[in-house]
Amino acid sequence: MDIERIFPSKVSMDFAELMKKEDWKEMTCIQLRKDFRLSGNVEPNLDSSDMSRVLTDMISAIELAKSKKASRDSLNYCIDIPQLLNPDNLMPEDLARMFLIRCFQKVWTRRHYESMH
Repeated sequence: MDIERIFPSKVSMDFAELMKKEDWKEMTCIQLRKDFRLSGNVEPNLDSSDMSRVLTDMISAIELAKSKKASRDSLNYCIDIPQLLNPDNLMPEDLARMFLIRCFQKVWTRRHYESMH
């Protein structure tokens, strides 16, 4: 998946660097759980200390949500997938990564603008 095409390069570069830090991984997982909960879907159990496990758990939660169109649509809306993407055309692994990047972007944006005050 070409994230440079979808997300600004600054966010993509920060994602690669900041997701090496425990606090950023934890904040991103908190945002992911929140978005799953707000969408009415089963909140995945995400342990930010093992990001490969996070992706595996997200894939399972995404597969569960995909079984019902309303659940899937609500999740895509809460995560706020870019409109130029069709989530139905993405492999589950790519969609899980997109969810992770999008939730990271929410955390990044919130932190960026909080630091300006």
